[in-house]
Formats: sequence, structure tokens, C-alpha cells
Amino acid sequence: VDYPVHEIILVWQDRVLSHLLSSLTLSRIADSELKVPADQDAFTMAELIERLTKAIFSETEKFNGGKYTNRKPAISSLRRGLQRRYLERLSNLAMGNTPAPDDCQTIAYAELESLEARVKGALAGKAQLDTYTRAHLKETAARIRKVLDARLQLRGP
Repeated sequence: VDYPVHEIILVWQDRVLSHLLSSLTLSRIADSELKVPADQDAFTMAELIERLTKAIFSETEKFNGGKYTNRKPAISSLRRGLQRRYLERLSNLAMGNTPAPDDCQTIAYAELESLEARVKGALAGKAQLDTYTRAHLKETAARIRKVLDARLQLRGP
């Protein structure tokens, strides 16, 4: 029996992302920021998005050189799937396509700008990237640019 490994792993990765970036979770984090006194540390929406981006796209900071092959790619197929799903969710936040707090839209937009620079830096680096990784990073940069260039859709007047 053939087992759909990629599909099953992506389903679970997507479930975790769905929970972490749900409007309810983001709203609770935003509310908790107000409940904690200003002189005390509190986990913020900005920290969540920044940490997720850094962890999910960690490979973009590790290309110091080296040669990768299609059999030993710089970014594995499982990680590429996760990155695509995360980029989709981050893009929806940046475009205001979710009922998440308004601050999430600006944070996501800024995070996409930062991520675009990291991806372009990885593409321009000295590493000899495999076909899969190079194509994935080019597509990622193009998708980010498309979101950044898009007219933001307002939910109301």
C-alpha cells in the first residue's frame, strides 16, 4: 500500500499553522498584551509572526556556500510545503482577508517585506542551489512581490 507521506505531513503542519494564526488566537494574544502591565514582558503578535517566519524559513539564513543537488536539496520537499502554506496564511493576513486584529495586517505586510529580502539574498548568495530550491525560492519571491504590490482590500470604510 502506497502511503501519501507528503500529504499527511502537510495536513498536520497546516493544522498547527491554522491554530497558531487563527483570528481567535491572534485576538487573544492582542488582548493579553493589554492585560499585562507595560513594565512586564508579554508575548506579542509581532513576536509570534517573526518567530514563525524565522523558524519556517530558517534555511534562507544558512546558505553560506556549498553545492546542493536534486537528491540532497537545500530545502527539503517537506519544508517547501510548509513554507508555501505559511506564505499563503501570511499573505492573507497582510491583505486583510481574515478577521484577525488590524495590527496583524501591518505586521504581516512588514514581515513579507523582510522575508522577500531574505529570499532574494539566498538566491543571490554563493551557494549552488538545487533545481527544486532555486525554483521554490523564485516562486516564493514572486508571490511575496505580488502581495506587496497588490492594492490592500479594505474591510470597511
